[in-house]
Amino acid sequence: SQGCSSTISLSRSPSDLVLVMIKPNNNEYVLYSVDSKIVEPFEIKNTAGYSFYFPISSAIRNNIDTYMQTKFSKILNTQTKSDSTFSIKYELRNFEIAYNLEQNTGEVLSSLFGRGGVQGNAIVDVRLTVFVNVTKNGKTISEKNIISTSKYSQYLQYGIKVESIYEKAVNDGISKCIIMIDKYLL
Repeated sequence: SQGCSSTISLSRSPSDLVLVMIKPNNNEYVLYSVDSKIVEPFEIKNTAGYSFYFPISSAIRNNIDTYMQTKFSKILNTQTKSDSTFSIKYELRNFEIAYNLEQNTGEVLSSLFGRGGVQGNAIVDVRLTVFVNVTKNGKTISEKNIISTSKYSQYLQYGIKVESIYEKAVNDGISKCIIMIDKYLL
């Protein structure tokens, strides 16, 4: 049917667990920017033609903002740039999400003929690629594609919406990506 879609709400910052793990840096002056090559919102369609929209670019931007404010105490704006400033460029280059439903025969029959809706183990794979480029005095010190892959699974049964599974999966993926960025920037 036409017009069947929903937007997945993604968190604006990494989980408290992730934020606690970040090693603060109070010494370096940094300037940073976040860009994305992903058309917003990112859309996936299921076999029934239902669309799910993911505001992934703004989610990444928000999460990196929170991360940077947690990590660095000396964040500058472009006006206060000096030679001792580190500049970090982030760019979301790729976002992939795959959904699989594992069902046994009973679950298949129940999904087809039961009243409880679809049953089975929902597995969502998320893959994020964020390019990180660090420069000082306009010279690249280091750069890397941070590729974060994560798998989230939840038992799908009556009362559980697929949206909530997508939401948890992608938020997990973003958090993992932030942890990998932090390990890289040490």
